[in-house]
Amino acid sequence: MALSSELIGLGVPSVQAAYLADGRSNVPATYTNKAIAGASGNITQNAPAGRVQIAAGQTTITLTNSFITANSVIICTVATNDTTAKSAAAVPGAGSASIVLNASATAITTVNYLVVN
Repeated sequence: MALSSELIGLGVPSVQAAYLADGRSNVPATYTNKAIAGASGNITQNAPAGRVQIAAGQTTITLTNSFITANSVIICTVATNDTTAKSAAAVPGAGSASIVLNASATAITTVNYLVVN
């Protein structure tokens, strides 16, 4: 994979996926998106990608996740058109992360996340 070999020289972790003959990805099912359980607030989701919800008036939730280490890079995107909450960041720890909005949400706000180790 040309891109992976180029990135390795830059110190960027490589991501390699196997592809079947018909072009479908051979990524294991555990790497699929974890759907929202329906509640907003602190949550446990043991998947490398998923969605969480932050309640109106809140800025932070704790995501407990077995894929997260203190050295994880967690990419977050706000997936709701909230009036004030426009971005999200994650602070990883051993087995969990705090997901923090830039401002209090005016309504339930969905945040997508991707854990990279």
